[in-house]
Amino acid sequence: MKKLHPVYWIIPLLAAGGFAILWFDLAHPADPLVVCPVKLVSGLPCPACGSTRSILLALTGHPLEALATNPLGILSGLAGSLCLAWIVFDLVRNTRSFERCYHQAERSIKRKVVYLPLIALLLANWCWNITKDL
Repeated sequence: MKKLHPVYWIIPLLAAGGFAILWFDLAHPADPLVVCPVKLVSGLPCPACGSTRSILLALTGHPLEALATNPLGILSGLAGSLCLAWIVFDLVRNTRSFERCYHQAERSIKRKVVYLPLIALLLANWCWNITKDL
């Protein structure tokens, strides 16, 4: 059997960290965990600030408020869940379809027509987060 690509353990580790932060914030709603090093050091929110709140709002039935808080939270939550399910599927079926898709995405994102709009959206989201004073 071919050795697993690192993405098969990196994504589950990242997901476990994300689930731990969500669990902590659900268990301690009055004292949410602030893990953003950018915000801790500079006082300014990063483009991803508010993602945890966004996911929690979506999970508790407030999808519009979740999108208004940070659309990256919804996107990262959905993408992370999909990737985790896909990895489990690959491991159970002993296939490498996720790895092939990962390599295709890696090739695609190196094209200007893909990465420039993504950078522009990320910067716009960052400006929005600063304006909202997350």
